[in-house]
Amino acid sequence: MEENSYLAKQLLETFHNFMSKKAKQASMSGTMQGEMAVLMCLYHHNKEGTFVGPSQISDFLDIQRPNVTISLNALEQKGYIIRRKGSDNKDKRKINVEITDKGIEFVEKKFDASKKMALHIVDQLGKSQTEEFIRLLNLIFSYTEQYQNNCRERNE
Repeated sequence: MEENSYLAKQLLETFHNFMSKKAKQASMSGTMQGEMAVLMCLYHHNKEGTFVGPSQISDFLDIQRPNVTISLNALEQKGYIIRRKGSDNKDKRKINVEITDKGIEFVEKKFDASKKMALHIVDQLGKSQTEEFIRLLNLIFSYTEQYQNNCRERNE
């Protein structure tokens, strides 16, 4: 049990280091992680030709509506999105959020940079270690989801 506690601590520290570096990279680009998630959501909906509102973004990303609003305000200031009144005749208050050409360009640059980084990692690890890493990450995601579901069922 002692060894498991030590390993759990190392795992948490590794995840923390990874997320801290990711957050630092995001802030260096002038975009916070929450903003990037919203922008990616809008990018994918734009590709599908659909428009979404703030509450739909909140549901898709499973984040609270006030956090979506904060991200939308920042993205709008940067010129990455625009908000338009919906054409829904039933509810004139409905707002659609659309990604701008500048936002699309920004996301595509991020995709390209991510692909280059992933290729670098694959080159460093090689085929078998990359496949093992992917397998282990998928296991971690599965175990994390199981744990979270169990906690929800027990109201923890």
